[in-house]
Amino acid sequence: MGSSSSDTSASVPDAPVGLTAMARESKVALQWSAVAEAEQYRVYRTTDVSSWPSTPLQPAVPTPSFTDTTARNGIQYGYRVTAVAGDAEGAPSSPAQARPQAVDRELTASLRERIQAIYDAMPRRDSEAFVVPSSEQQTQWRALDALADNDTTAARALIDASFPSYALIRFTDTATDRRYWLLQEAPTVETGWGTVVIDPSPTRNLAVEMPHPYYDIGTYAEGIDLFLGTGARAFIMAGTSRCANRKPSGCDGETTVCNNYYPVSDVAHATETPFQVTHETLADTFSKMVALNLHGNGLSECETVFLSSGVWDDTSDPVAALRDALLARDVDAADPMPSSCPLVGGTNVQGHYTNGSAAPCTRKATGANGRFIHLEQQRFFREPPDRYAALIEAVNAVFIPLK
Repeated sequence: MGSSSSDTSASVPDAPVGLTAMARESKVALQWSAVAEAEQYRVYRTTDVSSWPSTPLQPAVPTPSFTDTTARNGIQYGYRVTAVAGDAEGAPSSPAQARPQAVDRELTASLRERIQAIYDAMPRRDSEAFVVPSSEQQTQWRALDALADNDTTAARALIDASFPSYALIRFTDTATDRRYWLLQEAPTVETGWGTVVIDPSPTRNLAVEMPHPYYDIGTYAEGIDLFLGTGARAFIMAGTSRCANRKPSGCDGETTVCNNYYPVSDVAHATETPFQVTHETLADTFSKMVALNLHGNGLSECETVFLSSGVWDDTSDPVAALRDALLARDVDAADPMPSSCPLVGGTNVQGHYTNGSAAPCTRKATGANGRFIHLEQQRFFREPPDRYAALIEAVNAVFIPLK
């Protein structure tokens, strides 16, 4: 492997940079930065990075990406790539390694522990780990309404064909002995698009949403307990920190949290996300479903739980009912009218869409329809299970079970 002298008229191309190896089930996906003078690339593979073969695994790759479909699960592979121009082969890239892993398609375990593991692996601030999906990918993701309709054969075929970093798992939770559909990136995070859990036989017509599971500390654990404890229809959790990326989303509003603007990775304030597409698809499919959008705050002017409809001057009946149910359980709760808390979710794009905005990224809804509840919670309430148990009780009291 290296430079060839058989064609002295061809300049030797530079070594490729930025090689990444992403483990998938029975395959490894490679990507690297294009080399300007390269006509093609060669991929080399080894199981011992101290010794590289002279014969490439793939001698003529036309673009700066390649998927090794001959990899076997459980084996650690090392990869290097060279650029080729004419008969001249450049120096190899720095190596990248990956170990393909089998993904359990059926699993019996603790769903709460699985969500904890997903949270632990979540890309953090400034990681640039959220990949903005193309329009085509958003359209394909919307087709996962097949999963909401319990057409898991169609959903799995779509996932395998269009979203290879994702796995659809038939998950039996050991705590509830109920069976769910879990859609997660496995075994590694490649796009940061988040996690979805669907209960095919829900008790209540609710979606529990965590747009800021990392920044709003504790909401991921509270969210899964709320999902399990209420028998909600869906659980949706973002896949990265809200501040993972620096590119602005272009949606209305600003925040001091992420560089004074909302980035594309802040799924509560960006519409080009699978989180938003999932929310919209569920809202469209289940016309009476109510979304509970969980947040955290530490503002002294905000009550323990501050609830709103996402519209400042329109407190819907479900918001008022949930407020009263929390007050009845000795939780300091309020809605916008008597409170000085400013966090009404007025720029939340899930709220915009559910409340009927024609352009959720840039246009507020003019009124609330009772299908969206924005919950701001103090940390001392949203973290300990014995505290937020009152929220689970209140939700169960307000939202009657499906017949």
